[in-house]
Amino acid sequence: MAVNGGEGIDLSDSVPRMRRRQLKLWHIGVSLLCLAVVGLLIMRWHWRAQFHRRIEAVRAAGFPVTWQELDAWYPWPSTGQNAANLVLGADDCCQKLPKVPRESGETWDLVFRIERP
Repeated sequence: MAVNGGEGIDLSDSVPRMRRRQLKLWHIGVSLLCLAVVGLLIMRWHWRAQFHRRIEAVRAAGFPVTWQELDAWYPWPSTGQNAANLVLGADDCCQKLPKVPRESGETWDLVFRIERP
């Protein structure tokens, strides 16, 4: 029971005041940023595991997966059968056109000018 009905007693100095933690705006921002980073890391881990599963499925089917395997997959053509040699030597077959003096305003005409004998 309180003496004098609790009147006249000041308890504010004897009991420390409990501070209520307020949720600040930057707490929410940092929390959302952390959740986003964790989410992206989990998704990256999942995508990497899925990629490796697909690579192993391709390897199990007998197809090349690495650059070395792909290089060994296709045989090199012999010197006479390589079409790249024909393309590189095609400029020898072209007729060299003489240089035409440029006139102002006739650039497109000069590009498409063909001299026929």
